[in-house]
Amino acid sequence: MEYLITKSIIISLAICGLRMVSSKGMILEFLRMPYEWLLCEVEEISKFNKLHSIDSTLLETWKYKILIYILKPLIGCTTCMASVWTLIIEYSYFKLSWWSVITVFIVACMNSIIFALYEKLNK
Repeated sequence: MEYLITKSIIISLAICGLRMVSSKGMILEFLRMPYEWLLCEVEEISKFNKLHSIDSTLLETWKYKILIYILKPLIGCTTCMASVWTLIIEYSYFKLSWWSVITVFIVACMNSIIFALYEKLNK
């Protein structure tokens, strides 16, 4: 049990660290730039369509939304990042097993807590 907790803490700190150093103004900001750009594009298209009362948002933004859906667990959201990065780190450094599913949930919870604390302290 201690091994599972220790492994989860290590993975969670690695994921939160990646997310923090890819924030705006940090050294690895370029990793998040495609994700942020896609979010801004979808928002601008939505504003344009509301302004001109056009109801074709789904047709114009489906490509952007698919890319956002793919990028969100890679670099977008710390809770979502737990699903992908935990499995990658487990496969690379630890032994991938059925316990990896439990590790994903523990890491997702820890990521949410750690990153919420970081954002609260950063403001």
